[in-house]
Amino acid sequence: MDDSGKEVEVGRAGGMVVRGDNEMHGYWHNPKETELSFRNELFRTGDIGYQDAEGYFYILDRLKDMIVSGGENLYSGEVEAVIYQHPAVLKAAVRHTRSQVGRTRDGVRSPQAGQDSRHE
Repeated sequence: MDDSGKEVEVGRAGGMVVRGDNEMHGYWHNPKETELSFRNELFRTGDIGYQDAEGYFYILDRLKDMIVSGGENLYSGEVEAVIYQHPAVLKAAVRHTRSQVGRTRDGVRSPQAGQDSRHE
């Protein structure tokens, strides 16, 4: 869904929502968070994702972790996918941090045995 609660077109990122008998009805003793998280009987999961042409859903990131930089939305998973393209990287993680200028990303990686990925 987009910010106004309308369904987005296939392939476009939007907020993930769910509905079902097995879904919770609210946050324990937290009516404010409950009100923010439910709209039209849909639970807003806090995830950003998209649906492909075959109907499969993909989660890109948590809404609170997305950063808008230069008019572009940056998602941890997409940045990690680029880091993983380096042959010396065994594991990678991108996390959300705060700085004096606002929200930013910080990446960490674990190199393959005998490899060094620091200088490329």
